Amino acid sequence: MYGADSSKEEEEEEEEEEEEEEEEEEGEEEEEEEEEEEEEEEEGEEGEEEEEEEEEEEEEEEEEGEEEEEEEEEEEEEEEGEEGEEEEEEEEEEEEEEGEEGEEEEEEEEEEEEEGGGGGGGGGGGGGGGGGGGGGGGGGGEEEEDKSNMVQI
Repeated sequence: MYGADSSKEEEEEEEEEEEEEEEEEEGEEEEEEEEEEEEEEEEGEEGEEEEEEEEEEEEEEEEEGEEEEEEEEEEEEEEEGEEGEEEEEEEEEEEEEEGEEGEEEEEEEEEEEEEGGGGGGGGGGGGGGGGGGGGGGGGGGEEEEDKSNMVQI
């Protein structure tokens, strides 16, 4: 009987050992699963961080692109402004020249009027600068009496 009891105890002990081993293996598997889950979570967080960084970089690139566009527009406006100023200066010079021509014409007309009483001279053509004023009316052409021959009494 003693031998039978001991063999049963041995079997039970072996079974218990096997169960313990199985439990240990299960525990190890659970630990491995937990570790894998943690790693996945960490990777997920890293992925989110990378996405955020990429988004920030894209935003920065967009801002830089907008700044470059603004700078280009400003440069174009400056160039256009300079061209506009040059055109204005040229126009002013032309107006001055026209004004001088108008003054010359006026002087010529005045000289003609002084020489003989004719009809009124036409107004001088004036460009934007200083347009010539209208010519004065000519002398009526009436002959004045020559009083030099009259004898004083």
